[in-house]
Amino acid sequence: AKGGMGEIYRGHAIETGDPVAIKLIRADMADNEAALALFRREASALNRLHHEAIVRYFVFSLDPGLQRHYLAMELVEGVSLSVLCGRGPLSVGDAHGLLCRVASGLLAAHERGIVHRDISPDNIIVEDGNVTNARIIDFGIARSTRVGDATVIGSGFAGKYNYVSPEQLGLYGGDVTGRSDIYSLALVIVQCLRGKAIDMGGSQFEIIEKRRSVPDLSDIDARLRPLLERMLQPDPKDRPVSMAEVAAAPLSETSRAAKRESAKREAALQTSTSGARKQPAAKQSESSSLKWAIGSIGALAFLGAAGFVGYLYFEEQGGAPQTRPRDPPKLDVDRPGGLQPSPSIAPAPQAPEPAIPAPARPVPVTPAPPPPSIAPVDRVIRYIKGYDGGACFLALPVAITGTSADIDAFATNAKPFEALDEAFNKAIGFEANIDGGQVSSGQCAALGFVRQFLAKPGAALARLAIAKSVLARGEPASGSASMGTKHVGLFVVDEEGSILDATGRLLAAGKEHRFVLDFDKSGRAGPQPALLLAIGSAQPVRALTASSAGGHSERYVAALREIEAQGGQYEIAVKYLKLQ
Repeated sequence: AKGGMGEIYRGHAIETGDPVAIKLIRADMADNEAALALFRREASALNRLHHEAIVRYFVFSLDPGLQRHYLAMELVEGVSLSVLCGRGPLSVGDAHGLLCRVASGLLAAHERGIVHRDISPDNIIVEDGNVTNARIIDFGIARSTRVGDATVIGSGFAGKYNYVSPEQLGLYGGDVTGRSDIYSLALVIVQCLRGKAIDMGGSQFEIIEKRRSVPDLSDIDARLRPLLERMLQPDPKDRPVSMAEVAAAPLSETSRAAKRESAKREAALQTSTSGARKQPAAKQSESSSLKWAIGSIGALAFLGAAGFVGYLYFEEQGGAPQTRPRDPPKLDVDRPGGLQPSPSIAPAPQAPEPAIPAPARPVPVTPAPPPPSIAPVDRVIRYIKGYDGGACFLALPVAITGTSADIDAFATNAKPFEALDEAFNKAIGFEANIDGGQVSSGQCAALGFVRQFLAKPGAALARLAIAKSVLARGEPASGSASMGTKHVGLFVVDEEGSILDATGRLLAAGKEHRFVLDFDKSGRAGPQPALLLAIGSAQPVRALTASSAGGHSERYVAALREIEAQGGQYEIAVKYLKLQ
C-alpha cells in the first residue's frame, strides 16, 4: 500500500522467517537531508520506547541496492479502530478498557518526551477485534518536547482536523504537549461509544469555534462522561495533568464521581426552588530497541501483497510484553501525575464542610476573558521575511493564515531548518510547515540575490509551482510561474552556481507562464540540487542571460541595478529541485 510517508510492504526476516512490515521512505525525500535529519531524530527518540500498546520497531536503515531509507516494524494484522467503531458502538466496559490501554501507551511516550499529535481511530489498530489488544501506530509526525528539539518529519500542522486539540490550531498559546493527546484521545473514545465521530470539522472558522467549548456529551454513559468532559476542556490546563491520571481512572470511581455530580446538581436545584441562598460550591481538586539494531535484523525479503495495508510503529526491541495489572495503579494526589505502587482504588474525597451563609448581596459578574488571539497574517509574513538564519539561508512565506504557515526554506544543512522551526513556534505561537531545500555552497549567491531583490521597494514575491521537487535521471521538470509583469524570465542555478537562461521554454497564457525543462546529467554522479528562479520585470534582465559575462555574484549585482533602473513593478519566485 501507499501512505503519506512512503510505500508499505509485507516482508519477512530471512534469518528467522518472522513477518514484518517494511516502509520505504518516499522517493522525493530520499536525498532531502533536512527531512532525514528530522526522521533520524524521531527514530533516536522512539527506539527507547517499550510498551505493549505501541507497535514494535525493529530497524531503520538504508537499503544499499535501492538507495532508499526504510523502516522495518512488527506486522500487526487487525483492523483500525475506525473500522471497528464503524460496525457499531462499543460497550462502556470495552471503551474504558480501550481508554486505559491507549492512555498507558501514550504515557510511556510522554515520559520519553514524545507527543504523538495524531491520535485518531485510523492510528489505533485492534488485533482480533479485542480492544484490550489495541496498538498505537504512526508516530511519523510526533514531536519531542525536549527544549531545542525540532519536529520530526515535517514541522507544520500535525494531525487530522477532526481530532486535533485547540492548541494544535494555535489557541491557548499553541503549546502542544501531552495534554494535546489527552484531548484527541477523548474524541476517539466518544466516537467509540457513539459509533460515529463528533463533528469537529468544517470551515477553518468552524473548526476553531468548535474548540472553544466542551462538546455536548449528554448522551454518553455517566460512568465515563465526567472524565471525558475533563479531557475535552478547551484550555489544556483544565484537563487531567497527564496520561497517568487518565489511565488510572477506574470505571467504578468514575461512576461515583458522576453520582456525586448528579447529587450536587439535584441539591442545588432543590435549594434554588425553596428560595434558600446557595452555598458556595466546593472547587474540585485536580491533581491534575531497538538499541539501533546492535546486531542486524539481517537482510529483508520483500513480498508485495496486493491490497495489503501494513501497520507501522517505532519502538525499541525488548523483552516480553508487559501485562496490564488486574487493577490500574492509582494516582498519588500528593505528587501530581505520580503513581503509587498500591493498586487499590483511592477513597472518594470527603465533601467540604458547608460554609456559613453570608448576607445576601449582589454578586458581581466577571466578564469572560476574550478568546486567544490568532496571529495576524501580516505579522507572520514580516517575521518570516525578517528571520535571520545565517549567511546562506532564505525563508519565504508560501501560504499563510492566522493559524498556519507554509514556508519554503533554503540552506546548506539541516540545522537552520530546525532553528527556524523552534524560533517560529516560540515567536508566533503555532508550528510552521517548513519545506527545506538543501543547497550547495555555489548556490548561496542566488539566495542572497533573492533576499536583496525582495528588500527593494516595489518588489513582490510571486508564485512558482512545480509538479515534482525530486526528478529521476532523464525526467523533465514542469511547472508554471504566475506573474503580472510585462516580461517574465526563467533561470536555472546549478550546483556550481552557474546561471542558465531558460526563458525560451516559457509558454505564456495570460498571467500564467508554463514550462517544461530537460536536464542533461551526463558525466555527473550522485544527486544534485538546482534552483529555479522566475523573475518578472518591465524588460528582460540582460545581466542574467547566458551570454552575459562575469562571475555569479557580479551578475546578480548587475541584475539588481538593471531591475531597479527599469522601475515599476517587479516580482521574483524561487523553487528547489533535486536531480537524481
